[in-house]
Parts: sequence; C-alpha cells; structure tokens
Amino acid sequence: MIYDFDLIKSFLSDYDLEIEEDDGVLSVRLFDDVRMYVFNCPSENDNRITFSGDWHCHDGFYFDNKDGFCIELSYLDFLEELVSGNIIFCLQYIDGELKDIYPYHIKYFDEEALKYMSENEELRLRRFFAKKVENK
Repeated sequence: MIYDFDLIKSFLSDYDLEIEEDDGVLSVRLFDDVRMYVFNCPSENDNRITFSGDWHCHDGFYFDNKDGFCIELSYLDFLEELVSGNIIFCLQYIDGELKDIYPYHIKYFDEEALKYMSENEELRLRRFFAKKVENK
C-alpha cells in the first residue's frame, strides 16, 4: 500500500497543524515534542507511519485492551480518530530522556503495560486535540 500524501494533506488542512513534506516524508507536528512521520519506502511492504525512534506501523493500526476487544484502523481512519480526540500518546522517558512514543486509542488503552515499567522509567500520557481552521 502507498500512502496518498495529497489526500492526507487535504484532510489535515482543515486543522491548525504544521504539515511539511520533504524528500518523500510527510511530517505533521502534533505537540511540541511529538511529530507524526509518514513515508513510502521503495518496497510497498515497508511503508511507515512513525512518531519516534523504531516504533512504526505498517498499513493498519491495531489497538486492543485487556478484555480482548480490539479495533483495526486504516491510516485514513486513524487520522479521523486522531483529529476527533480519540488518540492518546504515551511518551516513554528513561532517565529523563524521551525514548519512544506510542499511540493508543482512548477506548482501547490497556493499563497492563504500566505493570512492566522499570525503576528509571516515566510514562506521560498526552491526548491530542485538533483545532479546526476558521473560515476555510
């Protein structure tokens, strides 16, 4: 699957977001310390959406909770959930340094992950809210 950058930019242009495209990578600023990167690799199997580091999503987003309920979102459905305020981000800090960022659907957050935190680890949850552009 190839991500449609024009479609993504068109959809997100209704919101007050900083969107940049450079050298085949679409970058969207969500927070001061969180950006979403979308890129198409030479192989269709390696297309990625990432928020930092090595974590990334190929094709759809899968969210589940401790009760076994899950949801799969296409990248376009993910964007809709994102701007609707249904995506929260878990920022993982180790020894005070931001190491990774994981998205969670607000209805499918599994707090079981908190049991596996190390002594020098801190998790910060941030909920994303998009603001519509006035007079568009």
